[in-house]
Amino acid sequence: MRIREYASPKAAQRVKGPVLNRILVAYDDSTTVRRALAEVVCLAQVEGARLIALAVEEHLPHFDGASLGEVREEHERRQRTCRLWLRSAEAYADEHGVRLRTDIRSGSFMQQLARSAAAHQADLVVLGRRNRPGTWGRFTGSKAERATRHVGCSIFIAG
Repeated sequence: MRIREYASPKAAQRVKGPVLNRILVAYDDSTTVRRALAEVVCLAQVEGARLIALAVEEHLPHFDGASLGEVREEHERRQRTCRLWLRSAEAYADEHGVRLRTDIRSGSFMQQLARSAAAHQADLVVLGRRNRPGTWGRFTGSKAERATRHVGCSIFIAG
């Protein structure tokens, strides 16, 4: 992937044609991810890239004594939360003149991120960085670090 300089309009014109066509941002409406979205919207404007926001319902409801209705209700609640996050992302992108497509998936964050990136043929995946405290965080690494092993395209970790 070529790297484009964005410091000035002249610098942006040095590289002809788009470097990025599709950018996927994993979105959960956290502070770091909102900052990442702001960066990605600017990048999409410069590149003319399509922007996709992904929300993952990661922890699926369990049957542990719950009725099917309770499990379905919990799933629907989590889906509503994802839709709220993505509406927020859509509003921000729209405010800045960028069209944003949305994608909601259920399951393992890493698997769904990789599947969504493949399905949308993403050139770049953007993740917000989160710190995990203590020894466990240093041992397992962040989701962003693990994503570099699962996603088949470039990854930008913002935060």
